[in-house]
Order: sequence, then structure tokens, then C-alpha cells
Amino acid sequence: MSEVKARQLAIDTRLRLGLQSTEHFDVYRAVISLGITCVKRPLESSISGATLKTDRVKVILVNSSKSLGQQNFTIAHEMYPCLYDDNLVSRACKTESFDRSSDSEHIADLFATHLLMPEDAILNQLRLRKRLDKRLTLADVINLEQFFGVSRKAMCWRLENLKLITRDENDRYSHIR
Repeated sequence: MSEVKARQLAIDTRLRLGLQSTEHFDVYRAVISLGITCVKRPLESSISGATLKTDRVKVILVNSSKSLGQQNFTIAHEMYPCLYDDNLVSRACKTESFDRSSDSEHIADLFATHLLMPEDAILNQLRLRKRLDKRLTLADVINLEQFFGVSRKAMCWRLENLKLITRDENDRYSHIR
């Protein structure tokens, strides 16, 4: 159920911002359009980001010592509680863990995944590169990672989730720098 909910909320958010399912999602434009303040600061911890939300203010804090791709994913992840978690006041989290230890964290990761990397957009990019029916290479993964502005880990996880690469390819491509 959480996958369906996260996907639908991501679609709704894209539509609210006037974006098609194949377009690049600019997290910085989105937070401005949605009235969310985004603060980037280096944090000496493993925390990727945090959210503070009141009736009048929505603030996302992003750990700027993480990669740009992970920062983008963190912003998209933190948009979920800002926009859709009515019970939240504040929280800190590690993004891109894709685990199910916390239902709201898992939904936020899924939301960010569908918001930043919709299946339609991935398939469209592969079609444009004439790679739709071919085994994906590291070059394909890097191209997609750069187009979507996400980390290699997030891109590989998404491609494995869509069954476009295997678990072994995910492990191999995720660790090549």
C-alpha cells in the first residue's frame, strides 16, 4: 500500500507544479514554489536532512557535506513530511536507506524516488538513447544519474526496482567511482 500511496502523492505533486512525468524535477524550484525554506549546511553527522514544520513555517535542513545527488534526494524525501505528514513537527533522518524500519521514512524514500525518477521518465530517457531493450551499462546508469540529479546509489536502486538491472549489477555499479 505504501508504494501506491507514495507514487500517487509524487504524481500529484508533479501535477501541482505543472510537470509532466517525463520531465526533470528541479528540487530547488519546487521548494520555492511550494513555500518551503531549504537551508543547506555541513553537518558533522550521518544525518542527511531534517524537517521542521509548524502552521506557519516549513523548513528543510540539508547536510551539504553529502554529494549533490544525495542532497537532491534528501530535499525530495523531506518534501513528503512538509507536504503530507499532518502529525509531524520535526524529525531528522538518513535518506536513501530504502529500508522499512519506519513506515513514514520508507514512504518518504518511495515518494522521493517517484518524484525524482518516475518510471515514464526513465523509460523515455532510455528510449531517447536507444537503450530501451538493451542491457544497461555503467555509462547508461551514469547518464541517468546525471539527468535525474540523484546519487548513483539511488539510481541503481531505482533501476533494480524497475527490473532494468539485476541485484549484482546494482552492487557493481553502485561501488564504481
